[in-house]
Amino acid sequence: GAVGDGVSNDRNAIQSAINSLQESGLAGTITFPRGRYLTTGYLHITGSFITLQGANGSYITTPTSGDFRKINISGASGISIYNLNIDAGRVTSGRSPVYTGTVNIYSSNYISIKNCNLAHSEGLLVHIRGATNKVWLENNTFEDFHIGVFGDSNDISGAAFNNVSITNNVFRESW
Repeated sequence: GAVGDGVSNDRNAIQSAINSLQESGLAGTITFPRGRYLTTGYLHITGSFITLQGANGSYITTPTSGDFRKINISGASGISIYNLNIDAGRVTSGRSPVYTGTVNIYSSNYISIKNCNLAHSEGLLVHIRGATNKVWLENNTFEDFHIGVFGDSNDISGAAFNNVSITNNVFRESW
């Protein structure tokens, strides 16, 4: 399983847990005890009714030279992310912003991100695209980013997103 020591690459262990839930077709929660879960690529979620639940002091992070995309939700339904610190690892580099998200939501329904801290992105912290319906972003903190939340209906599907609620969030230190 995932170690959460900030040194070991936990991406494969976390993705394996996500894949097990997706393959079973059952709802489930992946719990992140206090720790730093280093991932060198993004976590891909395509299933239904999966919750990523952090404890106080749980981080999903990346090495500063790695891929800052952390979570890709595509064609999914009923996905919840609670109480996690998602650190994309940006360092001041003078680079132009990159227009993909730390959390990408594409053509998915009933997505909830609550009580999280999303930080240090080279571009977008949350990117909502395609035929996505019913997204709730509540009680989160967005820090050190180019664009906090971005919705894009001009993707290849031509479908627009709708019913996005952004409530009681804090946005600070954008550049």
